[in-house]
Amino acid sequence: MRLSFFIRMKQLKIIFAFYNSLILWSIILTVILFVINTSMVSILITKLLLTVFLWYYTNEISVQKKLIFYKNIGFSSSRLYASTFVIDACITYISFQLLRLIL
Repeated sequence: MRLSFFIRMKQLKIIFAFYNSLILWSIILTVILFVINTSMVSILITKLLLTVFLWYYTNEISVQKKLIFYKNIGFSSSRLYASTFVIDACITYISFQLLRLIL
């Protein structure tokens, strides 16, 4: 059980390393959609569609070479993007609530 915990933490660290390259765009998109008074559901749907587009783009174009590191560790591209979306949705929800409190 203890080994499983460390493996999960390592996987989470790898997912965050991948998400780190997308976080700036995610924050910019959240702020822009918040400023034009978009609902939380619309923001999440927009981000879901963009995540699906990014997944499709990396699978169809030669950008797949950038994902070799993650595939060697055992992450499929769909699992990587799904995990990234879940993390992004949580961060978006928290930032959306903070922006509502501040503004």
